[in-house]
Amino acid sequence: MNILSSRVPDPLEDVAEPTDAELIAIEAEWPAIEADWTAIEADLIVLDVQLAEHVAHHTVDVQVQRQTRRRTRRVLVKAVA
Repeated sequence: MNILSSRVPDPLEDVAEPTDAELIAIEAEWPAIEADWTAIEADLIVLDVQLAEHVAHHTVDVQVQRQTRRRTRRVLVKAVA
């Protein structure tokens, strides 16, 4: 059997159209779904800000370490000379 020529079944092929009652139930749940989504987006914004602060803090730490190493090298070079 040639796998490439075989038909892949569509998982949605046998799904029935929703009834009016199901559509009404979905519409009733929609505001709660939107509220959940809004809360998730707000959480993502907070996490994005926290990540930016962490990266900025880490960047400052690395810059301070580099400056300290440069100063230490200068002091050592002067002491040896």
